[in-house]
Amino acid sequence: MDGADHARKMMTRDLIMGCLVGNVTMRNEMKTGQIENSAKFRGVLFFGLINVMFNGMQELAITIFRLLVIFNRGTAYSALLGYTIGFAAARARFFKQLLAFIGVHQMALSLLCFIAALGRTQVVANTLGTFTLLMVFVLGGFVVAKVYDIQDWIIWGYYVSPTMYGQNAIAINEFLSDRWSTLRSLDPHLLMPV
Repeated sequence: MDGADHARKMMTRDLIMGCLVGNVTMRNEMKTGQIENSAKFRGVLFFGLINVMFNGMQELAITIFRLLVIFNRGTAYSALLGYTIGFAAARARFFKQLLAFIGVHQMALSLLCFIAALGRTQVVANTLGTFTLLMVFVLGGFVVAKVYDIQDWIIWGYYVSPTMYGQNAIAINEFLSDRWSTLRSLDPHLLMPV
């Protein structure tokens, strides 16, 4: 399989994933400005981040076999889901989100190319790559919340994890739009001051 075939295969896979996520979380069912729906939006953003990061695992095998593949799958994913789910519609916000996904994708490629060079064999590189991605996700602040669950002796993992920076970038980009400025809730107890 040459680089162009691999790129088409991965682009098709990402379009199918985008269609599935878009159908599950349609924009007419997820109203903005509601606290209950903000978790759904954040979950979709995190899924996109995971999707982009795990695409790097395929690049690990390609790096070991020395195939040259140049493509960017974050574009199709962001363009498809931006309208379907109903992310902030401003062009500037779309390009900021796209830039964040491209940055995370490049980070994942660089990290996993380093691991491929370090491991040198498929088994060792896949083991190291899976363990590294697991640690990056666990310490990224979404699976284990920074404020409550991370102990003082391992807080450095939160600040070293690139997932934390990508997650913060896409969440801030979405939730600082005007449509989230006034929060509403179906449960009046959620809006009570602490």
